Amino acid sequence: MVTRRELLAGLGALAILAWPVGAAAQADDPAVARIQAFYDSLQSATAGAQTDPKQRLAALSDAVMRTFDIVAITRLSIGPPWSKIPADRQASLQEAFGGYFVATYASQLGKASGSRFEVLPKSEQRTAGRLVHTRVIDPEGKATPVDYVVNAEGRVVDIYLGGTVSMLAARRSEFDAALKAGGPDGLEAHLRKRADAATGGT
Repeated sequence: MVTRRELLAGLGALAILAWPVGAAAQADDPAVARIQAFYDSLQSATAGAQTDPKQRLAALSDAVMRTFDIVAITRLSIGPPWSKIPADRQASLQEAFGGYFVATYASQLGKASGSRFEVLPKSEQRTAGRLVHTRVIDPEGKATPVDYVVNAEGRVVDIYLGGTVSMLAARRSEFDAALKAGGPDGLEAHLRKRADAATGGT
């Protein structure tokens, strides 16, 4: 049975196919324009590649790495223990988390059939940056909000699934358990294992 967390995580990944908003609205709101540019680049990069995990992974990697602040997301997902991890292990964890993050998007891309997506034209100010609202609309017309936090540098640092569930908060308990069980090496192994599983070991 699919859990609520898995369903919401899937919806967050599926939002990469969002419908475009008007050019005028994008020009008025750089954060909205940033998310729309991300969606556009993904649609272009993955055209005709949706059925092959390796192709999806390669097509998505550049767009995700340009748009998401992987360094900040890794640090915030791990939380306070991050400051106690040696610098060389931090770098390895960031690289592993980037691969895991891209692989998660790639694995979900093929499941988008039948849904449509919208980017709302205005963002809202938040402590961490601007909140860009999008909606995932299933074939029955039910809309689920998926919102992106864009920082001052124009990079995404968090996703709110279902309007309230922070991606960082959802990941923290998982990463904390892996870190406590095996230290930085254990967490890195966990991230790489999850990345392999997300793409069928490709």
